[in-house]
Amino acid sequence: MTWTLSRLLETALAEAQVVLLRNEHGTVELRGEDLALESGGEWLTLFHAGASPGPEARSHIHLRRGRLRYATIAEREGRTPVLELWPSRAALSAARASGGRPPLALMFRSFYDWGRDRAPIPEHRRRFEAWVAENGREFDLEVQP
Repeated sequence: MTWTLSRLLETALAEAQVVLLRNEHGTVELRGEDLALESGGEWLTLFHAGASPGPEARSHIHLRRGRLRYATIAEREGRTPVLELWPSRAALSAARASGGRPPLALMFRSFYDWGRDRAPIPEHRRRFEAWVAENGREFDLEVQP
């Protein structure tokens, strides 16, 4: 199956509630169940779907096509899984060796209700497992024209 960054993001946004864009200077977060994707030219824009008159009206993230070429699901005990996007498999390996973090990450719906002493949310776990069964855990991303 062929994946592109826009196809992967469109598929994952249905289940993601947090998008994290990181660099060495800090992190930007978009949170909510209304996250959407718009494609134009060499850019993809992640934004709140209800933004009016368009994605530029509220907080948003612009992503340049072709910069992120590999994605994988990261699962850690006691944490909600994260879809990590990397420039390459080699960048992932190098970051893991040095404790680095992915430049872009989408966190799936939380497995835990933090307001209720971290009570499990089984429905969110089931939704995640169904998403992985349908889409997989690793993604080589082709550059879109």
